[in-house]
Amino acid sequence: MRNIIEDLNKIFLKLLEPMNQNQIYETIVSESIKLVKAEYGSILLAQDGTLKRVYTNSPEYYQIKARRKGFAYKAYKTHRPFVLGVKHIKNMNPKIRQMGIKSIIAIPLSYRNSSVGVLTFQSSRIQHFTSKDLNLLKLLGSFVSQRIRNINLLDETKKALETRNQFISMAAHEFRTPLTSINGYVQLLQNKFNSNSVPRESKWVNELAFETSRLTSLVNDLLEINKIQSGSLNFVFKICSLTKIVNAATESLRFKFPGRKILFKSTLKQNKDLVIGDYDRLVQVIVNLLDNALKFSEKEVLINLKNKSSYLTLTIKDQGAGIPKKDLPKIFEGFYKGHSGLREGMGLGLYIAKNIVTSHHGSLEIYSAVDKGTTVKLKLRRAKPTA
Repeated sequence: MRNIIEDLNKIFLKLLEPMNQNQIYETIVSESIKLVKAEYGSILLAQDGTLKRVYTNSPEYYQIKARRKGFAYKAYKTHRPFVLGVKHIKNMNPKIRQMGIKSIIAIPLSYRNSSVGVLTFQSSRIQHFTSKDLNLLKLLGSFVSQRIRNINLLDETKKALETRNQFISMAAHEFRTPLTSINGYVQLLQNKFNSNSVPRESKWVNELAFETSRLTSLVNDLLEINKIQSGSLNFVFKICSLTKIVNAATESLRFKFPGRKILFKSTLKQNKDLVIGDYDRLVQVIVNLLDNALKFSEKEVLINLKNKSSYLTLTIKDQGAGIPKKDLPKIFEGFYKGHSGLREGMGLGLYIAKNIVTSHHGSLEIYSAVDKGTTVKLKLRRAKPTA
């Protein structure tokens, strides 16, 4: 009894190892064959109302389709296992008899009282499978059902995400061309109305320019996330001043947030604030972090740059509404916006920032509490000044 439990436990542990779909199917069949000393084994799963053989250790069995009045369908529909001998096999598919099969066992696979498929095993020996084998495979079948269900759900999720990402990429590219034209015409209108000092029309055009710029930013984020997921986000690494990067980021936000205070404090001397990175990408990260801080806090935003061993640490602190504790573990996920209806955009900014920082072998951490503000800590490896 102890050996049987140990054998089952080894199989369970093996099936929990990271594997792709085909590897899991192969492991299920090969380990089950060892367990009951069968010669052949198959996994049949329900697809569009029929049982499809998704894996077998015998090439011949791939040529044999499960018949609706056969034993596999019976086990699938009734949720009952079967052990079949010679007298049953003589009425089966001729190809099975030609293979010299004398014993068959069928184990239904089910998940939450719903049938998902069948495990079948065959032997050339008469009355090979016993009640002990049946009970062993029933125990294994319960675990296998859950593992197959999980891997199928994972596969479906991956396909759905691939479809979504492909659609997003195509849509973003299609939006980019008309947006470029709209931006051009908006700039012409701004020049015309601002020069003619027409207050009401100028206000309308400026609002239109702001929303067009925001939509362009969203489209660019979609294109960026597609590059990240496809591994085609390019970087040009060189020695950069983190102080200059912060100054460039704060300057770019003055038009969007006029009159807002951004206090930047640094105790580092010249050439002590250097990092190896992509200047434009790092400006993009800081702009994103500051944009969030200014958007959700009406008070001043504090930036502090320090030298910590081999890293430079940049902290951005706001005094805004803060982030709920339940949202913190998910804020770096793409398209995650939390539960606040005030948050605009598509929840891509922090995901993009995190990926850029990770590509620089740095880290990005966020500490926050409701009504106590948010602190973002960015760490980048310090570079030595060139001679």
